Formats: sequence, C-alpha cells, structure tokens
Amino acid sequence: MVTVVAQQKGGVGKTTTAINVGVLLAREGQRVLVVDTDPQFALTRQLGLEVRSLGVNLVDVLAGRAGVDEAIVADVHGVDVIPGARELAGVRDEPCRGDGA
Repeated sequence: MVTVVAQQKGGVGKTTTAINVGVLLAREGQRVLVVDTDPQFALTRQLGLEVRSLGVNLVDVLAGRAGVDEAIVADVHGVDVIPGARELAGVRDEPCRGDGA
C-alpha cells in the first residue's frame, strides 16, 4: 500500500498526519517508510533526527549521488525514514530523462 499526504497549502497538518499514520501502521505490524519531501524537513526534525548528522538525504538520492538504501534511517519510532533537506527547495519540477543527462 502506498499512502501520500499532500497539500500545497502550509499549516494544514500534513506532517502531523504523516507521522501519526506511519507510526500507527508500524505498531500494527506494517513496514513503513516515510519520505520527507518538504524543504523545511519538518517530518525529519519532528521524528528527532538531526539533519546535519545524517550523511545522506532525499536530495542526494534525487541527484543520483546516493542510492535509496543509503538514505534510509531505520527504525525511528518504528518507521524507516528518508530525511528531507533544505536543498529540496532547489529541486526542479521536471521529469527525469532516464539517460543520465
């Protein structure tokens, strides 16, 4: 199952909803991966992760500098996390060409 919590407007509870649903599903025995796509990386911070101490984040994965497995922080309150980063604000909204260019 894939569940997405998305809304362009800020302050509507996206992060809180994503964390709560993720942790509840994990407590029910589901494997959960939360991906923080917010340039303010609120989900990452609210789960208690210190962004500066993490070596790899979602930006590194999107830029091709790291694999997804390298970015996952395992078992944070029962869920796995791909942390966000401030640099997500600079990621362009373009389709991937898939040819390495």
